[in-house]
Amino acid sequence: MDDCANARYLGLDDHYVNTDTSAMEAIARQLPLSREHRPEWDTQALLQCGYHKIMLDTRVGDTLWDETEKVNYASTPMFMVCAEK
Repeated sequence: MDDCANARYLGLDDHYVNTDTSAMEAIARQLPLSREHRPEWDTQALLQCGYHKIMLDTRVGDTLWDETEKVNYASTPMFMVCAEK
C-alpha cells in the first residue's frame, strides 16, 4: 500500500488529500537528486567537498514526527546530516 492508502486504512488524516500527487511524482522524477540514494549521496558529496566529520541520523523522523506524519511520509523518510571540516 502507498502512504495515502495506509493513512486511510488506519483511519488517519491523509496529508495528500486534494493534492495532485501524480504531478508531484512527475516533477520529482525529473529532479537530479530523486535518482540518488540519500543520505548516502549526501555523505559522498560532503567527503568530496573536504568534510571529514559527518554525522547521520536516519531515525530523526521517529523523534520529530507524530504517528500520522510517520504513516503519511513513510516512503520519504526524514534524515539529518551534520558535517564539520
